[in-house]
Amino acid sequence: MRSICLRLLSGGLLLCLFVQPSAGQMKIHPQWSPDGAWIAYYTHDQGRGGVFIVRPDGSETRRLTPDDPKAANPTWSPEGTHIAFSQRGDIYTMDLAERQPRRLVHTPEREMHPSWSPDGQWIAFIRWTEEDNTEVFIAKADGRAVRQVTDTPEREFHPKWSPDSQALVFDSGQDGESAVYVFDRSTNAVRLLTRGGVEASAFTPAWSPDGAWVAFSRRHEGQQALYRIRPDGTDLGVLAATGEASAPFWSPDGQPLAYHAPDSQGQYTLYLFSLADGSTRKLTP
Repeated sequence: MRSICLRLLSGGLLLCLFVQPSAGQMKIHPQWSPDGAWIAYYTHDQGRGGVFIVRPDGSETRRLTPDDPKAANPTWSPEGTHIAFSQRGDIYTMDLAERQPRRLVHTPEREMHPSWSPDGQWIAFIRWTEEDNTEVFIAKADGRAVRQVTDTPEREFHPKWSPDSQALVFDSGQDGESAVYVFDRSTNAVRLLTRGGVEASAFTPAWSPDGAWVAFSRRHEGQQALYRIRPDGTDLGVLAATGEASAPFWSPDGQPLAYHAPDSQGQYTLYLFSLADGSTRKLTP
């Protein structure tokens, strides 16, 4: 397989990558790099896929992982030199210079949806339990000190850290009734942030870089759109009323949000939403 090498960071890190994906792949769950220079995402299409990066202007698409539809959910380390991702039920970290994945924890359970804390110390993820449930766990970035932080009869997904690394937002629910919750690492308390229900299901939350907002996807009155809310539960408001928009993730400067949504052919791809003027731009073909 042909590889391409490029300089990823101003510090001179050389990153050798595989060729870009073929057209028509589903592109989902965008994640901005800490320096704002790249957006990571993953693809899936008829048994093929993997983790990729692309410039915010839509150029220079590059593959980070070998072809595997089970490689998913990328998250950046705060210095931008590593990623964590899930693959076939395990969480891996990868040095982008060496491209050698290292399994974070080794258990018989399935794990996915990693999120690297901004202070670099922790990786949050969800784990499937023996009861066919999911709970949020955290582990040190080297895989030590694994700790369960939720224990509910519902399924938890999509944990994301606050900018100060002291809290996590995640969605939780069953049978299409999902809500966003906050876990405080200092008190071990979990509190409800949004009201759930079939007609107001909320999911895929992400904190703004300044900690002032949490963006998330919400189904309301037959429409799925992007919303934001204050961490204390006030000032709920719609951001982008694009149908089926999901998985918002803030840019490092807090201005555009990346998200995924189906295009005119029904194929999920990446978009950017501008908070400055409310415009939406398609990022990937």
